[in-house]
Amino acid sequence: MSTAPINVRLDPRRLEQLKAIGAVMGLSNAAVISAMIREKIAAGVIPNAIPGIVIRKVSAGVGISLNVGREQTFSDDGARALAYAIRGVVAGDTSPTMINMDHNFMVQKQGTGFKIAIPFGSEGIAFPPDLALDLADLIEKAAE
Repeated sequence: MSTAPINVRLDPRRLEQLKAIGAVMGLSNAAVISAMIREKIAAGVIPNAIPGIVIRKVSAGVGISLNVGREQTFSDDGARALAYAIRGVVAGDTSPTMINMDHNFMVQKQGTGFKIAIPFGSEGIAFPPDLALDLADLIEKAAE
């Protein structure tokens, strides 16, 4: 699965409708699409998952794989710390770079997106803000 941005072609009339929804909701085009995807997840149309990302409850806590075949296991507290760090960096409530050596991860603001590296020192994966927040939700849910 590629993480490179992909352009979506819409009929100009659909694009105007998308912009109208965004104007009413105070959202960008990308955020409108994200909101629609979240609605479909909430309605059970598609699973509550991020393609290419594996988050699962394991006996020792939460297993997270941002890269196929490279799962990192966090204690439940470590998983919650990662979710908290993601939310804090995305919201701008914390330092733009959060490194947690106790749980071996990094969350870093990069341009308009965010890089999440687990384990710390790995290359990391880029996320747009809304998808990073979805990731935090999934991690926190698995840590319950």
